[in-house]
Amino acid sequence: MSHYRLALHLFIAIIIISTIFWLLRDINSKKNKIFFKYSKDYLPYQFLLIIIFLQIIFGAFVSGLDAGMIYQTWPLMGDTYLPNDTLLINFKNYIDFNNQSLMQYYHRNLAYIIIFYVIILSISIYRDKIKHLFKPLTYLLSILVLQIFLGIFTLLSGLNIFLASAHQISSVLLIFSALNLYFFKVK
Repeated sequence: MSHYRLALHLFIAIIIISTIFWLLRDINSKKNKIFFKYSKDYLPYQFLLIIIFLQIIFGAFVSGLDAGMIYQTWPLMGDTYLPNDTLLINFKNYIDFNNQSLMQYYHRNLAYIIIFYVIILSISIYRDKIKHLFKPLTYLLSILVLQIFLGIFTLLSGLNIFLASAHQISSVLLIFSALNLYFFKVK
């Protein structure tokens, strides 16, 4: 199966389940919160959702290409930070979505960006004392830590199927926790 079809299938499934999650939050809270509410205040939370969705797509590329079989080391890819089997000479090389090493590199580094972004968002929430976001933020941080450890241990274990499956399932929980944080932010 093509990793493009796998990613598209997963992306559509995540969109559907995320929509259902949002609607269930609406029903449970007896409110009708609008998801696509454009505001400067909501932009950081919407951006978080976008980069998590993008990470899930890269995860599907990694899975569909069996890219986890290439470098089973962490934090380096083999002995270096950059994959040493990929020549990044021109722009075309950077967008080669069929390159296993490059897809694993993008997946890893987007994870680092997400971690950094969530830390910055957390500091902002605590600094501004947005108390109604403390509990949903705790859920997000907990699932993010779980996701990080599952990703690292999946790689180091030689792609143990149980760890890999848990890593994929926890990506849905990560989306839910980010949606939940955004839900509590939206007025």
